[in-house]
Amino acid sequence: VLRARLADKRVEVVGERSETRTVWANPDGTLTEDQAAGPVRFRADDGSWTGVDIDLATLPDGRVGAKAHPL
Repeated sequence: VLRARLADKRVEVVGERSETRTVWANPDGTLTEDQAAGPVRFRADDGSWTGVDIDLATLPDGRVGAKAHPL
């Protein structure tokens, strides 16, 4: 919340991030939660968050699938 006040703009509370949720600290001291109906990000093999990309691509096994998706 302090970073949001100092920056005078909303700042993501990264520790509250999930596949479907983003929480923001607002400059006025409140929190705002954005909740998606489906995943907008997922954990990559290295543990980092990766955005979902449903553009189609050829997968390593020759099938066609989403470039980045948790399933």
